[in-house]
Amino acid sequence: MFASLSLFPEFYKKHMQRFVAIAPVLSVVNCTSIFIQKHHKDEGLVKSLRVTQGCEVFKIPGAGNFVTKLFEKSYAGKAVAQTVMSETSDSNPELNHVEGGHNYMNFFPAGSSLKCLLHYKQLLITGQFARYDHGKEENLKRYGQEEPPKFDLGRV
Repeated sequence: MFASLSLFPEFYKKHMQRFVAIAPVLSVVNCTSIFIQKHHKDEGLVKSLRVTQGCEVFKIPGAGNFVTKLFEKSYAGKAVAQTVMSETSDSNPELNHVEGGHNYMNFFPAGSSLKCLLHYKQLLITGQFARYDHGKEENLKRYGQEEPPKFDLGRV
């Protein structure tokens, strides 16, 4: 939302009266997800995901719902939910709501595009809140510069 607000402030001034954000994510440099820390530089994983050819990955809706219903009242189910949450969201289990883990599992894995995942990877590696990096040649065509421009949050 902040990216869009910074790119089209006049549109939002005209069409939106109020926007409230609690702890907006503008940087991912302090990300503690074990999965992301292990795999954000893994080119093999990226090559595997490229098989989707830009299509949605993790597209199976309700797959987590089955897992949740299978284990929802068992110790094993809570352990699975806690493990998935700590591996993918935050490595500190004290910050994860155990009962909320069942709801989390209802939507995990949620659909996302490969481009979205690659952009997230770029944000992790560079530590910059910037537009998608298409490579120097394509960046020149799209942005008029070799590097992707940073979002100007001063325009929000």
